[in-house]
Amino acid sequence: MNTLDRLREMLVDRFELDSSKLHADTDLSTLGLDSLSVLEFLFEVEDEFHVNLPDPRTGNDAPPKPRTLGDIAAELEALVAVRDSAPPPNPPEP
Repeated sequence: MNTLDRLREMLVDRFELDSSKLHADTDLSTLGLDSLSVLEFLFEVEDEFHVNLPDPRTGNDAPPKPRTLGDIAAELEALVAVRDSAPPPNPPEP
């Protein structure tokens, strides 16, 4: 299952949305979800993929907030790639 498919599955499971209306170009604002629901969903996405999405409120140099499912999928794939390529942390010395 690819990232976009997993996001679609999560939206269907959480909000009982019609999966046939969830495409890469689907804007989250068009799904009829309130801002708190979107925020909670993004927290669930972070937990599912073990990454932290950038906070759009951190300043002008921050990347733009992902708006479409495709944007979120691409951001997740990039974050997962970076996470997976990072060396493991050094164990604490005894």
